Amino acid sequence: MAQLYPVGSLASGLFSGQICVIGHMDWPEARELAGQVLLSDAENQRAAAFRVKAARSTFILGRAILRKGLALATGSQPAEIDVIIEAMGRPVAPDSGWHFSITHSGPWVAVAFSRAWIGCDLETGSSLRSADLAGLARQVFSPLEIDGLAALSDGPQEQRAFFLAVWRRKEAVLKAAGLGLSGNPRGISVTTPAGLADAVAVAGQSYDMSDLSGDGLPTVSLATLRVSAV
Repeated sequence: MAQLYPVGSLASGLFSGQICVIGHMDWPEARELAGQVLLSDAENQRAAAFRVKAARSTFILGRAILRKGLALATGSQPAEIDVIIEAMGRPVAPDSGWHFSITHSGPWVAVAFSRAWIGCDLETGSSLRSADLAGLARQVFSPLEIDGLAALSDGPQEQRAFFLAVWRRKEAVLKAAGLGLSGNPRGISVTTPAGLADAVAVAGQSYDMSDLSGDGLPTVSLATLRVSAV
């Protein structure tokens, strides 16, 4: 089972199983890590293309956590690890033996690592207005999810929490499947009539769903490919 660790906890001993590392741009440990020479030339060029400083900073921190983590897990040098982008936008490191997923929202960044395909998402929802929930839901939610949101219309806080939980989990499972939100999000439901689903099927594969949180930390949703025991 995955656990959530602050970025200052990064160490090789964490990589005995599935983990998720989270950082905040105002944390000294995050600023120190982002300031190290860890990224590849291509990533540095991509970072330089960001016009908004905050977006550039979170991109750099995400890739720094990724490369530091993979280096600790594999014994390689961070900048030498070959990270490529698949056709649908998923970054992979084919020779590392690890799968990963990067997410950011506001000043928060999280990177999940696993031996199986994994997707993660966090959403602070800081700019999300209650009046926008129904319209956004119609774009990406399944009919069951839309009904679940509507049933909470008398409780704005509960409705907002439900919306964010569904959005996080949907993004996480679509990222784990390598599809992103282009992968027919309305055709996938991360809920059941009883509530949030423990597992979701996408393209014939089953993904285990979970949420990680801690004191003062935003919730991170994970989707991990269910691997059958041999």
